[in-house]
Amino acid sequence: MDEEKKEAREQTQMDRIEALLAEQVEHSRKTLRSSRVHTVVLIVFVVIFAIGLVAMNGALSAATKELPAMLTSITGMTDAAAKEIDRLDDIDFDALNKAIEGISTIRFDTLNESIKALTDIIKPFANFMGAFG
Repeated sequence: MDEEKKEAREQTQMDRIEALLAEQVEHSRKTLRSSRVHTVVLIVFVVIFAIGLVAMNGALSAATKELPAMLTSITGMTDAAAKEIDRLDDIDFDALNKAIEGISTIRFDTLNESIKALTDIIKPFANFMGAFG
């Protein structure tokens, strides 16, 4: 009987070992499947990231393509503005103020009346010349 009990215990232990090995195999399969899914997700992420980098590089390249010409243009405009500012120093503001004062003394109502009178004088002459022309 001792022999039978011993064999029964060994068989029970073997059954437990087989069950543990079966669980380990199933766990290994799940781990492998999970690893494959993670690998695929990582590859997709890397591909999307690489496409994004290429697109961003193209956009930056296009955006900076005209930058040297723009900088040259801005430099030229700045130089032209500096020259114009230098020309402002040449203006005689006292003479300009005197001219403005002179213009402000003009009586525009009298000037308008003079222009109307001149028009009245010239109109018959223009009609006379128009008859010949």
